[in-house]
Amino acid sequence: MPFSAEVLVARVPAVMRRTYGAEVAFTPLFLVYVAALVLAVWSRVALLIRADPDHAYARGAPHLPVRAVALYLRGVATLFFLAWMKDIVPAIVGHTTPLSLAHTRQPTNPVEVLDLSLLLPLAVLAAFWLWR
Repeated sequence: MPFSAEVLVARVPAVMRRTYGAEVAFTPLFLVYVAALVLAVWSRVALLIRADPDHAYARGAPHLPVRAVALYLRGVATLFFLAWMKDIVPAIVGHTTPLSLAHTRQPTNPVEVLDLSLLLPLAVLAAFWLWR
């Protein structure tokens, strides 16, 4: 099949669903799939680690309660991580489907995938930066 823009446009949605874990069947390797997504995305974000938080703080409002916000972000990330692990780990250990997927047709929970691979690590990183 020759390459064309139409073929590319037709394939992008399927590739995105596979990339974000929406079409990855739940198996004992589910967390490995999530880890692969994490490594792919966060390797590109690695440059942000070199950002100067003091410069960003000076440009923002120095009187904001940044430590309180950092604690909030860290707390929310921790609670969501524990909630997702409560769903995922027993299913992996018991070789079953997670309760969150029991009455759905989805092979995995895309919310768990995005939270565990992108949103929660970003919240923890933001909390770390704010705390400094």
